[in-house]
Amino acid sequence: MKPMDYVLMAGILVAAGLILIYNLVNFGSPVTETAQVVITVDGVVYGSYPLNEDNTITIGQPSDDQHNTIQILNQRVDMVTADCRDQVCVKTRAITKANQSIVCLPHRVVVEIDNNGLLEESEVDDISR
Repeated sequence: MKPMDYVLMAGILVAAGLILIYNLVNFGSPVTETAQVVITVDGVVYGSYPLNEDNTITIGQPSDDQHNTIQILNQRVDMVTADCRDQVCVKTRAITKANQSIVCLPHRVVVEIDNNGLLEESEVDDISR
């Protein structure tokens, strides 16, 4: 390999690293004052809550086999408890930006931050076989 090949490879690696860091820091869009937390259960909208108001939402009853507790605090949304076996949704870090989501696959719960009200009004496409 020629010396300029090493320079080219180093430049590509630096560019890739900068792109990766930028994407990690800026994932999602900043939220607006009217941002909503949209919770869907099994593809149906369960509720929509303002991101700028602290709230705790429990889906299902703690005595049931399937319950999730979502907390909105300081414009951060977190799944604080769930009784699913894998606990991936609870271990997911809190979301703070538009279009980020927390998903509990066993209970079919999706929590998303929506800036424009598009999530609540959208219709789910059917899958054809």
